[in-house]
Amino acid sequence: MDWFNEYSVNVAELNGQHVKIFALIGRLRRGLDEKQERQAIEEVLDNLLDYTQVHFAREEQLMRENDYPDMEKHIAEHAWLQAEVRDRRKNFLLGAEAKATELGAFLYHWLRDHIAVTDKNYGPFLNSKGVE
Repeated sequence: MDWFNEYSVNVAELNGQHVKIFALIGRLRRGLDEKQERQAIEEVLDNLLDYTQVHFAREEQLMRENDYPDMEKHIAEHAWLQAEVRDRRKNFLLGAEAKATELGAFLYHWLRDHIAVTDKNYGPFLNSKGVE
């Protein structure tokens, strides 16, 4: 999964975290495509889930500190994604290999669209509050 400047939200810390999330999704998709051992894929998936939680917490903290007007909707999207990924992870652990491949595609598309649309909305707002 490649990072492109068009995904920039103009907040350096969050861009850096987005780059890392893209890289983890790329590792997950490569592992699935190369049919790596289940344990290796599970490890990448767990790292992705853990890091995404860290990222969402930081994003939400910045939103709260700066009274971002669409904060509740944004946080709801984060909660939905976390629940969806946990459910898909559970299916993967139960042996649903096809579900794991779907998970890689789902994460790529959801995150790409979330960053390109939803996250892009907070960038100018946070910038106006002095967050760069």
